[in-house]
Amino acid sequence: MKTGIRITILYLSITLLFSCQASKDVSGYYSSNFPVIGFFGTAIQLNPDSTFEYRFAGDLMSDKANGIYKLKSDTIYLAYNPEQPDEFIMSLPDSARQTFKALEVPNYAAANRPYKLLYRKEKLLEINEEGEVVRRKEGESRNRRWLLWGDYYMKKRKYYLEKRPGKTIVK
Repeated sequence: MKTGIRITILYLSITLLFSCQASKDVSGYYSSNFPVIGFFGTAIQLNPDSTFEYRFAGDLMSDKANGIYKLKSDTIYLAYNPEQPDEFIMSLPDSARQTFKALEVPNYAAANRPYKLLYRKEKLLEINEEGEVVRRKEGESRNRRWLLWGDYYMKKRKYYLEKRPGKTIVK
């Protein structure tokens, strides 16, 4: 009878031990490990209160967004806040506001925002629309075309957002 109680207590303690998981602290500043296609860099600030700031900048494109994130297992789900109209444009009379609206350039970079990220060892990997982890992107090689001279060339490199302690996104 005593062995049955001991086995039950042992079973319950092991179950309790494995069911308790320490919550991961994914908050911090992450930025891309190299500029994609030689121009484009991504940065994201995950705050402890489950909000985030996202920045994407490159040649003649840029994107700035914020929202909330949710961590499930190793996957971070990003929900972006809708873009707010510019205060300056909203203060203009209707005729001037329509002129500004006609001249407005669409934000093509917003179409490529990540909505899911995989957290692994202080790094974030993008997950595309098909649910596949994006492990490589096109970027400049670290080597010259010929051993000591020549220009750098493009090749697929390992891509991730790396945690950078002590940095934050400037608002």
